[in-house]
Amino acid sequence: MLIAIAISFIFLIWLIFDRLRLLRLSLPIALALGAVAPVGASVLLFGVAQYHPVSSNLMVMRRVIEVRPLVSTPGRVVEIVVKPNERLKKDQTLFRIEREPYESEVRRLHAAVAGAEQNVQQLAAAVRRAASSIQSAQARQSLAQSEYDRQFELFRKQVISEATLERFITALETSKETLKQAQIVEESARLAYNSTINGVNTTVAQVREQLRQAEADLSYATVKAPCDGFVTNMQLLPGAVVSSAGAVMTFVCDDNVNGHTVVLASLPEGSYRNVNVGDYAEVIFKMYPGHVFSARVQHTIDVTNEGQLRISGLVPDLKVTGPTRFGILISVDNAETIRLPAGAQGSAAILTGRMQFAGVFRMALMRSQSYLNYIF
Repeated sequence: MLIAIAISFIFLIWLIFDRLRLLRLSLPIALALGAVAPVGASVLLFGVAQYHPVSSNLMVMRRVIEVRPLVSTPGRVVEIVVKPNERLKKDQTLFRIEREPYESEVRRLHAAVAGAEQNVQQLAAAVRRAASSIQSAQARQSLAQSEYDRQFELFRKQVISEATLERFITALETSKETLKQAQIVEESARLAYNSTINGVNTTVAQVREQLRQAEADLSYATVKAPCDGFVTNMQLLPGAVVSSAGAVMTFVCDDNVNGHTVVLASLPEGSYRNVNVGDYAEVIFKMYPGHVFSARVQHTIDVTNEGQLRISGLVPDLKVTGPTRFGILISVDNAETIRLPAGAQGSAAILTGRMQFAGVFRMALMRSQSYLNYIF
């Protein structure tokens, strides 16, 4: 930058005193120029560095999604529809998993649901049978109690023997035990019948939930694109067994976000503090020499990897590894008209609006650097 300032200063002196001859170079003027030049260069250098910083660490970024099937059980790939690096729209088919095992499971669970619903009716019938058994046991107990009372009165009058009375006592105890067992059976049947969640029998609800999962697996057998973009580095082949445990494709989403292509740059902390969201920026890319693209600062990222506190049982390591640089997200205007592959590198200048004469110099430097990309 100092070389550029010196060349600019020498060019102005040549233009004014030699080419245009607006002034006559004299000793006092030469001494004044020699005194003013370092001060002017220092002010210009300060304004360019602090209020119009440049980042040479600029790169186009894209969202990359690991594609993995959501089936709960592994399945075999039977067809691959997508081709590598082919443009796709969201929800277009990528590949298909064999459907027959999942269809078989859906059919099995449909039958299981019907069986569970039929079992609910059987439980209701069991409750009714148990209630009828209780009524019968109560009638038998009432009859046995009446017989016992009558025989006890005869025994008290010494009409029958004690052995005869013992038979009626045994019959009464048996009828009581029968009633108790009938009540236990009725309680068990009633609990089974009344076991519900949201008004649905729990067994039916469980089987229906299994059916929903099986139907979801069947729908997941067709794997679709998660967003607009393309697949790259595709190694998947028909016959491969896949599951949700591992990614099988790399899907690169389009970088268009709210009409802008977002690129990431970094700035040293000294000049980063003067950058704000919405500041005008100019961006150059090595793949587009001679072109300068207008942009805006979309986000400033007030954190670095070294500045985060991770959950651990260790005391944070405060060792400084090097100068800190903070990231900024830049939205390039009219990005849909240019090709910007992920990983494309370049430089960005942020023009904050302060010391605008220094901003003009920064813009000139960006344009000269853009043309140098033809060579370097």
